[in-house]
Amino acid sequence: MTGHRVSSVVEIVGRSAELATVSEFLDGTTPARALLLRGDAGMGKTLLWHHVVTAAEERGRTTFAAQPTQSEMRLSFAALDDLVSGVPEASLAALPEPQRAALDAALLRSAGVPADQLAVSMAFVSLLTSTSRSTPVILAVDDAQWIDVPSARVLEFSLRRTAEHDVLFVITVRTGEPAPLADALLHALPDPVTRTLEVGPLSLGALHRLFSSRLGQSFPRPTLVKLEQASGGNPLVALEIARALLDSVETLAPGAPLPASRSLRQLLGRRIVCLSRATREALLVMAGSPDSDTETVARALAIEDVGELLAPAEAAGIVEQDRGRLRFGHPLMASVVYRAASPARLRELHGRLAEVATDVEERARHLALSTETADETVASALEQAAMRASRRGAPDAAAELMVLARTLTPPTDRASATRRLLAAGEAMLVAGDWAAGRPTSAPVVRSSSRRSTRNSRACPTPRPKPHPVRSPRWASRSVCLWACCSWRGSPSTADCGPGHAPDRPSLPRPWPTARRWSRGSLLLSVPTKM
Repeated sequence: MTGHRVSSVVEIVGRSAELATVSEFLDGTTPARALLLRGDAGMGKTLLWHHVVTAAEERGRTTFAAQPTQSEMRLSFAALDDLVSGVPEASLAALPEPQRAALDAALLRSAGVPADQLAVSMAFVSLLTSTSRSTPVILAVDDAQWIDVPSARVLEFSLRRTAEHDVLFVITVRTGEPAPLADALLHALPDPVTRTLEVGPLSLGALHRLFSSRLGQSFPRPTLVKLEQASGGNPLVALEIARALLDSVETLAPGAPLPASRSLRQLLGRRIVCLSRATREALLVMAGSPDSDTETVARALAIEDVGELLAPAEAAGIVEQDRGRLRFGHPLMASVVYRAASPARLRELHGRLAEVATDVEERARHLALSTETADETVASALEQAAMRASRRGAPDAAAELMVLARTLTPPTDRASATRRLLAAGEAMLVAGDWAAGRPTSAPVVRSSSRRSTRNSRACPTPRPKPHPVRSPRWASRSVCLWACCSWRGSPSTADCGPGHAPDRPSLPRPWPTARRWSRGSLLLSVPTKM
């Protein structure tokens, strides 16, 4: 069982110490249950990650693997979908029904009962533990700094709860970038249970073997020393500089500088700019799409087959393809392609991707990136996507989408702007993000509470007693908002308080908004530090 992975068999050069650590980890000769690979971009972390996964499979371990990309960070449960993509149907059917239903809803495999984040997390833990009873398991995530938040929460939940089972974790992260999953791993499984392996620069001799292996070329020692100094021992940078040197028609004179910049993005751009315009356009579609496959690229470009179009990029090592799934040879290549496009071209690109997107959330995000100004159509699509994310048990994504919907709401539509801002605060509350939820909800709740207090004086029904929450001031406003902000006009057409249960079936449509106001004020009543 494996998640989404694409890789070719490549010789690992100059990593004998790292490979020995991997062998000890997989053979169980150390107490480590988790392996954290950390290093700069281009150091070869992904290559080592593939080796760990392959070696684990050769030892009979069942693999749950995912390689998130930067463009997938905003898609709810994208990494979780990769992790369970190879799980047999029998294993899913063996899950308790509430967990199976929650997992199906989260992964858009059914449109049943709304998912709860705890149920989704429990379902994944059940999959890991039940699988580990028959075969040992390894859970592997590459580029964990790009994992989507809902998937990261599920994995964080599983770290301690698999301690008594034969489950190993291997995670790679880029040095210098925030990686909450790696932080959670170190917190849940501190040293020596987690072994951190710093993937550093290659030695001069290792670079010599690397050039011979990948390029079929060796360099004189003075040139080799220059390559090592210019690249800092980074294998990806060294290979790009060496390629530029080999492509140069001029002979490198003694003391002359190398014919390439040290900038990794510029070096990668040299390879990409040599491709045809049509191929670069296909690469731009890949860079802008969170789920790149040949069918998506073909629909976006309105062509039947992209295989021939991407063949030069694949031959140059820029693109990898496996059973229709497309992936850049290195994540930085996607960034180089995307950043090279003008803002107008990117808006046009996301407009095309929105037209061919089949996922509601993905389509809404593309629409948001295709416009510069407020647009109610786009804001409504984002609001619908947020509601869908909430039903899938992804409140973090729901909050982000709702904030984006509020941003793109026309300034004249104050009612929609208020509703979306309150919904964002509610989603933050559900996600446990109190620090962000309070300032999000505060302006609207305070303003609306003043209006509601004025309206409540005209209500013939006495105001209900305050709820016993931490702040009496905000608690009374919460109940007042719940009771009085839901009705418009005469009190006879709506309930004036939560104590009128028999009248609730006749409540007007603004009742959900009143509920959000109430929850928003409750949010403000709880201190940030608890």
